[in-house]
Amino acid sequence: MVSAKEKSTAPEFCDVLQGNWGHSTIFQEDVGPLITERLTLIGMLMLWVLSMIVPAALSAVFVSAPTVVRIVRSLILDIKTRLYRRYADSRRVLAHHALGDFAKCARTLNC
Repeated sequence: MVSAKEKSTAPEFCDVLQGNWGHSTIFQEDVGPLITERLTLIGMLMLWVLSMIVPAALSAVFVSAPTVVRIVRSLILDIKTRLYRRYADSRRVLAHHALGDFAKCARTLNC
């Protein structure tokens, strides 16, 4: 049984809630200051990320719509062109291969 004196001096909460986070066996330091230091560094990193991303996002909002449309169209055209070239190259390779002209097949593949 627990005596009345021990009961009155016993902590109400566990050690973590009272600030006793223990001792790190890897860093050989108390854990409380380590967590404080790491959280401070993470907070500074988040501040820098937000200070870079928010202005970039706001500048993207204020870009004129025709400029955005022009950029998207050029990207789509570039993707279509690349896909068509790959399709045409694959058709040429199949044609050369079917005809038995393996030298042209290899040149088409840039081998």
